[in-house]
Amino acid sequence: MTTQIAPLQKVIQTLLEVDAVRNITETSPKGAETKIGQKIRPDACRIKDTPPFIVLEVADEDTLPDLDGVNGDGTAQMLVICVGAKRETTVEIANAVDTILNNYRGTVAGTQIQHCLRRGPARGYEPPQDDGDESHGFYISLRYDVMFTAGVT
Repeated sequence: MTTQIAPLQKVIQTLLEVDAVRNITETSPKGAETKIGQKIRPDACRIKDTPPFIVLEVADEDTLPDLDGVNGDGTAQMLVICVGAKRETTVEIANAVDTILNNYRGTVAGTQIQHCLRRGPARGYEPPQDDGDESHGFYISLRYDVMFTAGVT
């Protein structure tokens, strides 16, 4: 019997890959419409990603030992960074994410989430670095405390 811990980022990404999040659309100043679609990224956005998108970071993760050693239980602090070119879109993304994740309990991809509790948002604005920079925008960083048990095979 081996314990396999699925990366928590993938578990959270799976939870967020629903139409309520993927279909959030933003219109650029040039008139082009962009959906989040599949732009839910672990660790960092891709160079060519333009808002809106979501970045998932594990700020801290720890396994909880029992008398027999590691049993698959763990805790983590998860950051979900919601980015949009407009403040309104960023708030819409953060609200959709929080509706799904805050107080979530359930099993995803073989990992049981005992609780997922929001601990507070941080807000900010990333200014453009040059005239052609389209990666700037507003962001809301949501921090969640997650307690989970990885599947045992």
